[in-house]
Amino acid sequence: MRLTDAARLCALCGFILAGCATHAELAAQMQAQAASDDAQCRSYGVMPGSRGYAQCRMNLENQHSEAFQQQQDLAAWGAYLISPH
Repeated sequence: MRLTDAARLCALCGFILAGCATHAELAAQMQAQAASDDAQCRSYGVMPGSRGYAQCRMNLENQHSEAFQQQQDLAAWGAYLISPH
């Protein structure tokens, strides 16, 4: 199934606008994620400085990295879909 030109344009605009976060916005998102990860690990009963806390934070970071890679792969696939073949 081929996308219409209007659908391609809408998809392209969505990808462009999704990538328009400023440095300050990205820093705020990272800080919020770190606070959320800290709270999640503490909720498991592990405290900063412990081996369990470090493992918890590494596990969460790996999950975030995998999710980010999946988003990048999806964006690349979307770019492929909207490009003329």
